[in-house]
Amino acid sequence: MDGLQLIGGVVVAVAGWSIIYFVVNPATRFFDLRSQTQVELLRYAGWRTSGDISRDHAQHEKSRSEMCRLGEELFGFSHSNKVAVRALAILGYDPMTGGMALINMSRELDRFGRDAYKREWFKLTKALKVG
Repeated sequence: MDGLQLIGGVVVAVAGWSIIYFVVNPATRFFDLRSQTQVELLRYAGWRTSGDISRDHAQHEKSRSEMCRLGEELFGFSHSNKVAVRALAILGYDPMTGGMALINMSRELDRFGRDAYKREWFKLTKALKVG
């Protein structure tokens, strides 16, 4: 009986470690990226032109590059953490679609209000549950 208890303990320990390593840690990273995405979207939504063309252009480019960076990180996350992505899908999240939507939105920032931007916004809000 002692041998079976030892084997059972090892199996439970390995299973617990696997869940933490392959699901919990990557899911925490996903939710950090999701929070950063929300902050950036709010920052862009609150952005208004100041009349200073060079300053406005710099803010616009910073927002564009940050959204693209976050999209690339989410897209990369979806390819490198398959187990966590499946677990997040159960909760209704889709990091790959969210990442692609952010990348496409960063390309459409100068066309705010157009159909392409709105379409990507809808994909983003559905995939990451933001907005």
